[in-house]
Amino acid sequence: MYNKIEYGDGDIKIDIGNSVIGFEIILSGTYELESYNPDNFLISYNKGRLIGVGLGSTLGESAFLKYTGNLKVRICKIVTTDMKIINLMPKLIRNDKFNYVGNAFDGENLKFENLDNIGVVGEIPNKTTVKIITKNLTANIGQYTLHGKDYAGDYHLHHTGVAMTGADHTEDSEILTIKNKIKRIKNIRNVVSKISASSSTGGY
Repeated sequence: MYNKIEYGDGDIKIDIGNSVIGFEIILSGTYELESYNPDNFLISYNKGRLIGVGLGSTLGESAFLKYTGNLKVRICKIVTTDMKIINLMPKLIRNDKFNYVGNAFDGENLKFENLDNIGVVGEIPNKTTVKIITKNLTANIGQYTLHGKDYAGDYHLHHTGVAMTGADHTEDSEILTIKNKIKRIKNIRNVVSKISASSSTGGY
């Protein structure tokens, strides 16, 4: 039995999410992507590539991303709690798939080659947009500064890596400056490169 990353009807989830402490996902298409903001799970995005890291927690089996448009999961690699790296099989699930084919295909207005569009959710946007925020984080002294002074307290992270004050984003949120930025970026890159280069088990 293959483990899977399931998507369709606007949600993305991993069937063994309770064992996932990290992931790398490659997407394609044109879509609007948002996060359900799983607790203590940092998710970053760059040009169709998602990197997720648990901050002392697992991903969970509920949907962790939602989308509209034409989105396809191409590759998914996870790190489990026992430090195994596994490739997952992407699986498109559409509850209305057979109804769509039965009701819409008349041999004239819809061609077989267009049935691939049953993976589309809602309208396809003009360009891909992403809104992923990791909420309810707590900064300790030594991690960030605000206006040149050490900051301790609630903060949130945007998928671009920008940290801001407050557990969630509001118009009053202020940008925090990361301390030891070069060292911390180097550590993150080392972890990501190890995941990407590692041999894997299962999946495909």
